[in-house]
Amino acid sequence: MDDRDEHGRFLPGVSGNPNGRTKFSLVTILKEKLQSVPEGEKRTVAEILIESYLANAFKTNDGVAIRDFLDRVDGKPKQHLTVDDQTKEDSEFIQEVKKLREQLQKE
Repeated sequence: MDDRDEHGRFLPGVSGNPNGRTKFSLVTILKEKLQSVPEGEKRTVAEILIESYLANAFKTNDGVAIRDFLDRVDGKPKQHLTVDDQTKEDSEFIQEVKKLREQLQKE
């Protein structure tokens, strides 16, 4: 292997992928298909698909499908959580632990 050094690394100026990155991927093909306009239509495949998906979701009263769609369009709503890490029970427990520790240290 003349294109690698003694540690197996490629030498400067030598590519591990001489043909380069492929020009098409599944995602590229899907994006092109979704942006295309079928013959006799004025809307893209994506617009038709979205309309069909939502119509079916409303027709079957599928709240999960509607929520998932909106989450992907607008993003999930932010949820703010507040955590109170000093509850009465915790502080009483901590006081008991401190007392036990003091007793053990005295012994």
